[in-house]
Amino acid sequence: MKPVTRRTFVTTVPALVAAVPVTAGQALPTETRDPHCAWHAEWKAIIDEFLASRVDWEDDDPRQLRKLELQEQLCRVPAKTLDGVLAQAEFAASEAWGMVDGSFCPDDAVLMNNIVRTLRALSRRAV
Repeated sequence: MKPVTRRTFVTTVPALVAAVPVTAGQALPTETRDPHCAWHAEWKAIIDEFLASRVDWEDDDPRQLRKLELQEQLCRVPAKTLDGVLAQAEFAASEAWGMVDGSFCPDDAVLMNNIVRTLRALSRRAV
């Protein structure tokens, strides 16, 4: 069996999510909301602002610090809803995160494992 690369995983996530027979917003038994959608929207807004500014931000810029905090949360906090795992998958697929262009970050494996774990849990619950 051929090993799965980050690129292959990121391109197959939409098919995995589509295969989960649940409705958007469906949660595991004890959860009703995930913060992941809000984190992803805020992260994307910061990235868009950075790209529009066309200048490098200092490492101690509050926007840069918040971006790093959001990235860590998106990677390390497992989602519990389909909406949450979709936000993680969109984040993982973003060129700004770096996985698509082959860059590597130690949180890549954590993020991928969290996405897989949530999809498996939601898939079992839907049966």
